[in-house]
Amino acid sequence: YEQDIQDLINSMNENVWFLVENKLSDGKEQITGQFSTNTWNGRFFIDAQGYIFIPFNGCRNEKNDRMIKNGNSFLSHFHLAKQVRIMIVCRFMKTSLKNKTDYRNSINQKHN
Repeated sequence: YEQDIQDLINSMNENVWFLVENKLSDGKEQITGQFSTNTWNGRFFIDAQGYIFIPFNGCRNEKNDRMIKNGNSFLSHFHLAKQVRIMIVCRFMKTSLKNKTDYRNSINQKHN
């Protein structure tokens, strides 16, 4: 798997789109979502310390056009080789998730 993992990382450093899910994972309270590159796709998790986990056994060696075209996905502007940039993206995703949750809560309160 070493070469496949390196290919995935290289592909993520070229282009990677993320789709953050609306709620945190059960139990671990991690940010969750999907990602796609030009040649790979799968799921990701971000823990409270800001570490990104990508379960490689769930990755597929193909682009996920449906996820990329989702209006809530976004193209990242960082490279995985730079830990500082990963932390910035994690903060962005946490803020984005919080803003989505706050927005949905305000809509639900207006309708109740």
